[in-house]
Amino acid sequence: RLEQRRRPPFLRGRQLVLPVGGVFEIDPAAYAPEARLAELERNGLDRAFVSLAPTSEPSADLVELWHAEAADLERASDGRLVPLGYETAVPGLRGAIVRAPQLRLGARLLDDLERDGQFAFVHPAAVNAGGAPPWFQSGVAYAQQMVTAYATWIGSLAQRHRRLKLVFALLAGGAPFQIERLVRRGLDPRAPFSPNVFFETSSYGERALELCLQTFGASQILFGSDAPIDKVADARHATAQFGSALEAQLLAVNASSL
Repeated sequence: RLEQRRRPPFLRGRQLVLPVGGVFEIDPAAYAPEARLAELERNGLDRAFVSLAPTSEPSADLVELWHAEAADLERASDGRLVPLGYETAVPGLRGAIVRAPQLRLGARLLDDLERDGQFAFVHPAAVNAGGAPPWFQSGVAYAQQMVTAYATWIGSLAQRHRRLKLVFALLAGGAPFQIERLVRRGLDPRAPFSPNVFFETSSYGERALELCLQTFGASQILFGSDAPIDKVADARHATAQFGSALEAQLLAVNASSL
């Protein structure tokens, strides 16, 4: 479908052209279900949540196609690829992506997810980084969105959605590192500590994980890899530094609670 499109988002060879985010070099074959399953197998993982990424700026027709084929994807993979809805509480799915900048505007979606017992996966959205270097877009702009979304959650939304489980991608942009400062500036020190919030680890290493573990403990940290952009093996290496018991908590126990 992407190869057939003439307006962004579209794919030309190995170039993914996006309306806002610009042009990215990708390997289309790496996104195929067979490739995703093979990487799970190589890294000793049983299953993984998969989704459309807001940073890929999927158009309405692509979102519709994703939802239409989600059940078939899970069935064809024997339940090893577990799809999430895209900003919609799709019946039968386990959860849905929520764009970080839209979290404060997504009351109806959050209500629907909470009602249906699904979780929200808060993820950065596309951004135009202008003339900034390539690392700025994902390393700074995405992280900034996540910190803001997390602050929005603990500041104004958590009290309304006490039963909703949330997963914040990329450790909420490092938000756990900021809690002491937020408290010093007036945040209720009890506000960040809610057992229904999880922090996904993709792209971070041992030092960042250690800070998050010191703040929230192992029960709220969730293994993630951002594959195929990053390698699952690299993410496994980061968590393996903390020992097999803690790694099992991050990879299996916490994920099963979702």
